[in-house]
Amino acid sequence: MNFRAGQVGLVLLCWAGSAAAESSADRFAAQVAEKRGATAGATVADIGAGDGQYAIAMSKLVGLSGTVFATELEEEDRNDIQTSADDAGASNVQVRKAELKGRVFQRPVSTAFTCGACTTISPRRNRS
Repeated sequence: MNFRAGQVGLVLLCWAGSAAAESSADRFAAQVAEKRGATAGATVADIGAGDGQYAIAMSKLVGLSGTVFATELEEEDRNDIQTSADDAGASNVQVRKAELKGRVFQRPVSTAFTCGACTTISPRRNRS
């Protein structure tokens, strides 16, 4: 590839800026993943995903072998989340309509979280 001096400087500047910036969504996702053991390949649900920033941040942690379901009630919000995920290259984010009843996910979810309440939900375990 042939670059002019100005082009190379611009590419390096953009790369350095994006590498240095860690968002609050990235930090939150890392905390949830650490506490709940969501590692590469995990299936995670963001309940009430809002603008999708936390789902996208989590998608980086579970990697392409993992899945992040992002749920929202309103179609416009779901469309916005999908656009943001596409723009971020987060192909492992699957946007779903939030349902009060019925099955939203096609497979078991290992970790579910919601940022609005700043809490995480773990699956029930038998306590004997």
